[in-house]
Amino acid sequence: MLISTGLLEGTFIFRGRPTAVTESGLTLDACARNALAKAAAEIFPHLHLVRIRPATDLAYKLLGVERLDRMPKDLDPLRLVVTGGAKPRVDVNNAALAETLRAFQQKLDGSGGGRLQGNFIQDFFASPPYGWSKDATRYLFAALLVAGEIELHTPNGPIRTSGPSAQEALKSTVAFNRIGVSRRDSRPAPEALDRAATRLQGLFGVDVLPLEDHISRAVRTNVPGLIEKVGSLPDRLRLLSLPGEARARRLLETCANLLEQDANGATALLGGTECSVPINAKWAREVTDALSNGGEAEVRAARDIESGLAELAALFPAGGSGIITSTDAPTIRKGLASENIHEHLPALRGAVRSTLDRVSTRYAEHRSAYAASLKSHLQELEAKPEWSRLESDDREEIAGRLTSSGLPEKPTAGREVADLRLVLARESNAAALRAELENEIQRRLPPPPPPAEPKEPPTEEVVEFSALMAPEVIRTRDDLEAWLSSMRAQLDELLRSNKVIRFRKSPE
Repeated sequence: MLISTGLLEGTFIFRGRPTAVTESGLTLDACARNALAKAAAEIFPHLHLVRIRPATDLAYKLLGVERLDRMPKDLDPLRLVVTGGAKPRVDVNNAALAETLRAFQQKLDGSGGGRLQGNFIQDFFASPPYGWSKDATRYLFAALLVAGEIELHTPNGPIRTSGPSAQEALKSTVAFNRIGVSRRDSRPAPEALDRAATRLQGLFGVDVLPLEDHISRAVRTNVPGLIEKVGSLPDRLRLLSLPGEARARRLLETCANLLEQDANGATALLGGTECSVPINAKWAREVTDALSNGGEAEVRAARDIESGLAELAALFPAGGSGIITSTDAPTIRKGLASENIHEHLPALRGAVRSTLDRVSTRYAEHRSAYAASLKSHLQELEAKPEWSRLESDDREEIAGRLTSSGLPEKPTAGREVADLRLVLARESNAAALRAELENEIQRRLPPPPPPAEPKEPPTEEVVEFSALMAPEVIRTRDDLEAWLSSMRAQLDELLRSNKVIRFRKSPE
């Protein structure tokens, strides 16, 4: 309640004019409605002339009516068709039609080209001071076509009467956007011919007289080459995620319209006071040349670096952050966001080069640190007592996994960011690799020898010296060796039989 009271005691301000809230009504809701109604009446003073929201196909259906005296009421909500007098007709003095024709003529006079595009017409009448829906605007222009006040210019030629072609031209917002609209029997002014000829000379560097046939001939001769040169530009921009695809497509559509009907409508399109074809054609040529002369690869490299470093910083904050400087980052971002990429390529190239240099430096730093870490881990493993118990092949294989031989001394050209990502990934996995190799050492240790089976305690065997005496005289070294071998064999047999030997002199 307090809020409502406070609002009622406030002031509405519209276009700098204050008005007490209570002057618009007794309740807050009534005050708001009345204030909005007054504002709308000032912003859209002509809205009341066409206060309808017709169906999209109203203009299409109106043009399909064969006899005006049988016009259904639902197809003519503003009663533009009158049946009084000798024959039915479209009343061009109807307030809505009269204002439409007046505003249209005013814009035609201001354009200097003799015709207006359908998209401009719909946008114009949808804005203040009209606020008419685009479907209603097409309905009004369909009536003006039936009245013989205007003609439509389509790729298939001019349309001056209702019928299937006119229905197709006015059936939807998209279809009407692509056509031109002019007054019946209008001809381009000399100023329009001069502008068209001058623009063609600037576009193609040829001499063009300010005559319709010369202008048409110049268009037929030169525009196909322009289309061939920049025809792939929209798709190239889309694949490179660069802005300007819609602009390039509009240029190609306009060029196609210029060539329709043997370029008879070229003067109207090129002779207006405002014409975007020259500047768009110049832009398209320059962008195409820049992309074809190495710019496409540079844009892809910049795009890969931008996304790759962002991903690297997210995955490895310690080693992947801070590579691109506060100067190079906006340079790359600005270049990739501009329609005029050809103007930004030198700065983009420099930013990419300096960024790749920093990537290579960061790579060398972390590769060196990684190699030192692996060497330290190997020394620690070799110091363990288990290391000496491994087979030599196992030691060699495990030591080989603790080297940085798989990483080049410098990152590969074109793969700088990918190589840095690889070395950072391996560096972050070094501790896990050591733990894995410690487990591998334990797994590869030879099994311990089986415990010895307990033996029976040895028994004593007494050997008398007489049993060891030589049976005969020893005469040669061979005799001595034979006697010693025989004695050694006897004693060894006793030891293998789990006996201990005690020598005893023979009794005398």
